Amino acid sequence: MNDISIGMPWPPSVNSYWRSIVVGKKIRALISRAGRKYRDDAAASLIEQGVGGLRIESRLHVVIVLHGPTDAKRDVDNFTKGIFDALTYAQVWIDDSQVDHLEVIRGTKIKGGHVSVVLTSCTQSAINM
Repeated sequence: MNDISIGMPWPPSVNSYWRSIVVGKKIRALISRAGRKYRDDAAASLIEQGVGGLRIESRLHVVIVLHGPTDAKRDVDNFTKGIFDALTYAQVWIDDSQVDHLEVIRGTKIKGGHVSVVLTSCTQSAINM
């Protein structure tokens, strides 16, 4: 597989991606309205870029560059869930369990925010340290 470079819209943080509801005596976590809108908008963008439906099956190295809409202080690890769910929803890959190596990089500010993603096939399933 050649490297696949993808552009995606700015995702909601994991703090607003989920909402909790009470069902009987249990609390269930559901994707929020903002999370569903992001997933749908991102999937449409992925289909436009010709990567929706690829259904990549290999182990993956993923590089994500987060170009925030402002210089606000953000934790970079709060944005991967929405991105990964959109990639699964658009069937770019089978499931995010295929990711063996993940890099998340804070990029420069871009008006409206933007995410750059590069998918590369892993040649080894584990990194020896």
